[in-house]
Amino acid sequence: MKVQHAINPSKTLLKCALKIKTRNGQKFVYYGLFHSTTEAVIDAIQRFEIASLSVQKITTAQHPSQKQLKESL
Repeated sequence: MKVQHAINPSKTLLKCALKIKTRNGQKFVYYGLFHSTTEAVIDAIQRFEIASLSVQKITTAQHPSQKQLKESL
């Protein structure tokens, strides 16, 4: 699937945190660099059988600790 990037015309990649809950109940977070948050969603959908998904653009200052990630799930 080809993704068009209408909202981020520059070549800058966004660091995104993807919070995922799979159909079998597993919860986890992974990070990636994407051209848009839409591209991040497509990546997650292609990789996992998703029950719920949350994507957030993050900055270095917003990068949560491991403890904060576990609490947010």
